[in-house]
Amino acid sequence: MDYYRLRQTLNSKGKAEENRKASHINSYATISGIPQRVTAMSHSAKGQIPKRMLAKIAWQMRLSPRQMQQFVDCTMSREQWI
Repeated sequence: MDYYRLRQTLNSKGKAEENRKASHINSYATISGIPQRVTAMSHSAKGQIPKRMLAKIAWQMRLSPRQMQQFVDCTMSREQWI
């Protein structure tokens, strides 16, 4: 999985909004009417996500790496994620 695909999935399927003003790209999703930070990625992040970073991003999203892959592959809905 690469950073671009994950960001696109978060923005479209996860209905997350990006805040690029900070030192990292912070993704926020509105959950139960409250904007919550979902994850943060470096501005310079490109290419494939290393396994260690993939696990960290999955943890931030409250998912296992396998569940995060399912979310990106569209076998898990936004409602299932939340």
